[in-house]
Amino acid sequence: AKARGLATQLFGANNIRIAALAQAEGMLQRQLGDFAKAETLIGKGLKIAEAASDNEFVAEALNNLAAVKWEQAAYSEAQSLHERGLQMLIRTYGERSAEAAISRGNLGG
Repeated sequence: AKARGLATQLFGANNIRIAALAQAEGMLQRQLGDFAKAETLIGKGLKIAEAASDNEFVAEALNNLAAVKWEQAAYSEAQSLHERGLQMLIRTYGERSAEAAISRGNLGG
């Protein structure tokens, strides 16, 4: 949180670097079992990435949010987020890209 605060002062609140820090902090909170905080932080990174039209980062954030939902047994929400992330990767890299293949693996197919 402190690093994100300093980075926000330096780069501005809507910089993709802030999104990356929020996402990293969110994934740490996920590992610590604080799913509500993880969801909030990853969601913040997602909003910044969407505003920046950073498709790769948006897809990554969607997949990370899906992982948080999965761990909370919100399987249908997790699947929907993974599918959105997959579609974003297909539009960005193509149907047969490594990125899309990894995302398909997250969906179990």
